[in-house]
Amino acid sequence: SLSIWVVCSTYDFVTPGRLFLLTKIVNERPDRVITDGKETIVIDYKFGKKDDKYKRQVQRYMSLMEDMGYPNVRGFIWYVHEDNGIIEVQK
Repeated sequence: SLSIWVVCSTYDFVTPGRLFLLTKIVNERPDRVITDGKETIVIDYKFGKKDDKYKRQVQRYMSLMEDMGYPNVRGFIWYVHEDNGIIEVQK
């Protein structure tokens, strides 16, 4: 059967953080979120070299989407300038 995927509006995640014992607000934004109501996909585009910090970033986005009630959240990093540059991020 054909699924209809919806590109969600831009999400700004505002989460509390800590920096040198001072509370600060951390504002994060995934590049793309799509859902068909049964599955949710978070995509973050990267234009530089691969780095594990990007996996942690997408994992945070995935966790926040789950906390918001989105179903079956999966995450991907797309290294745009690399062959085979799409990597699925594990929770």
